[in-house]
Amino acid sequence: MRERSKTILAAALCLSFWSCAGFATEKKVDQDNADNSATMSRFIPVELFTGAKWDGKHELRLQEVSTTACASVIGSKRPCDKYDITGPFKTETNNTKIEWAGDQVSYYRRAFINRGGPVESFFTINNSKDGLVRIYDKRAQWGERTYKGLGSKFPLGYWKQGEVRTYASDRPTKIEIIELDGPDHCLTFRWVIGRGKGRNSDNNYTFCPDRGFTKISHNNTSEQLDPKLQATFNNGVIKGNIPIFDQQFGNVWTNIHQDSLKQVGIKLGDTLCVLVKEGNITKLDTKLPYLASFGKVAVGEPLVYVNSLSNLSFALNQANFSAKHHIASGAQWSAQIKQCN
Repeated sequence: MRERSKTILAAALCLSFWSCAGFATEKKVDQDNADNSATMSRFIPVELFTGAKWDGKHELRLQEVSTTACASVIGSKRPCDKYDITGPFKTETNNTKIEWAGDQVSYYRRAFINRGGPVESFFTINNSKDGLVRIYDKRAQWGERTYKGLGSKFPLGYWKQGEVRTYASDRPTKIEIIELDGPDHCLTFRWVIGRGKGRNSDNNYTFCPDRGFTKISHNNTSEQLDPKLQATFNNGVIKGNIPIFDQQFGNVWTNIHQDSLKQVGIKLGDTLCVLVKEGNITKLDTKLPYLASFGKVAVGEPLVYVNSLSNLSFALNQANFSAKHHIASGAQWSAQIKQCN
C-alpha cells in the first residue's frame, strides 16, 4: 500500500505528458533490473543493438531509428569507429529462410568504415527470435553477399549469464554470454563463426543501453595466441600479467584465462587470494570473491570476474579499481591468484 501511494504521488507530480512517460519508463527499467536479479536472466531488447531508448517492454520490435554508435577496439590506440544504424526498411521479396517475416523482410541498415573501406550490412530478427542476423553485406574485399538469415549475430530475448547457444548456418555460429549485466548495464558476449580461426570470426562485443555498440576485442590475434604471453600455474597458484586495463571503468584485466581456473579447481563463489606486483613491489595483497557478475556485490565492493576477453579481471562495482589501488598495465605488472583456505 505504501509503494502504491508513492507511485500515485509521483504520477501526480508529473508536469507534462513527457515527464510522466519518463517516470513510467524509469519504473519499467527498475522492475526489469529487479527481475534480472531474481531470475538470473536478462531480457535483451533490439534497442540495446541500435542504441535507441528502450521503454522497458519485453517485446522484440524493429522501431524506427537513426543512431550512431562509437565502438573502440580493445588493444588499439586508434579512435573509436562510428557505426550508423537506420531503418527499418523492407526488402522487395523474402529470399531468406526467415518464416515470420512474410513476403518482405524488415531490416536495419548498419554502415561504418574499417581499414578496408566502407561496410554496409542489413540486420533483422532471426527465425528463432533469439537474435539479430545479417541478411546482406557489402564491403570492398568481398563485394556484395546475401544470406539466408540462419544463425545469429546479436543475442535477443531472455539469456542467462554464461549461456551458450549454437546455430546451424552455412558455417555453424556460436554465441556465449560473457558478461550479462556489467557496469552501466552493458552486455558483453562472444561470437564465433566456423572454427573461429580467421580474423573477425571469434570476437567479443560489448553493447550498452542508449549507446549501442561500444567495444570489440579479437580473440584470435597473434598476441593473444602467443604462448609466451599466457599465464602459468603450479600447485594451485596461477601467475599472469596485466597487459591492459579498462580505461573507461578502471577494471584491471589480466591474461589469466578462465580455463586456467578449472584446471586448479577454482569455481564461482570461491574466495581468491590476489597478489599484484609492479616489478618486485607489492601493490595489492588481498582476498576477493570470484563471482559471475557485478550484481553479486554491493556498490563500491570488489570482485574477480571474467571479462570480455574471457580472462580474469579485478573490479569494483560502479567504481574505479585501478585508481583506488594505483594499478596500471604493462610488462612490469604481474598478477597471482590462488584459492584461499
